[in-house]
Amino acid sequence: MQKDVILDATERLILENGANETSISDIAKEVGISKSSLYYYFESKEELIEAVTERYIDNTQRAIDVLVERFSARIKIEAIAKGITKHVKEKKGTAKLHYLLITYGITQDEKVAVMIRERYRKWYKQIIDALDGYKKTRYNEALAQLILTFIDGYTLRNVLGIDIDTDLDGLIKLFKKVCPLE
Repeated sequence: MQKDVILDATERLILENGANETSISDIAKEVGISKSSLYYYFESKEELIEAVTERYIDNTQRAIDVLVERFSARIKIEAIAKGITKHVKEKKGTAKLHYLLITYGITQDEKVAVMIRERYRKWYKQIIDALDGYKKTRYNEALAQLILTFIDGYTLRNVLGIDIDTDLDGLIKLFKKVCPLE
């Protein structure tokens, strides 16, 4: 229970200040415990941010699982794309956390970067497997890349406050033309 409270506080502070600017003192103060109590649960700031990253990745995995289930259920590309965009819009804080953790991994903690890189590889493979189960085509590997790129691009644009809903229908039409699944 206390670990979840600490992780929640750390996540809030990362969203407010960025990972580099969030200190152990800030986190302890936010939780209302001493730094020594915080060190009881996590040995370092790096370990704490790695735990936040792991929790974030697990939550994102659940969203990817829903996407894969939609392919398995043979739901049209429109429904999948609109489901992704709805999820990202509703989870704007999560989208921002995604990029803050990537930045932290790239600049400060290789372990965080490796965690995210490994999960991206898993998501790519999982999407290919789902597409193959839906309809095996020569486009599935490229389509899996496009899906991940779409999610990343849409997420980044959402974090930046750029609305692409008006572009979504045109993108879906192009997507269906290039990678015919239906």
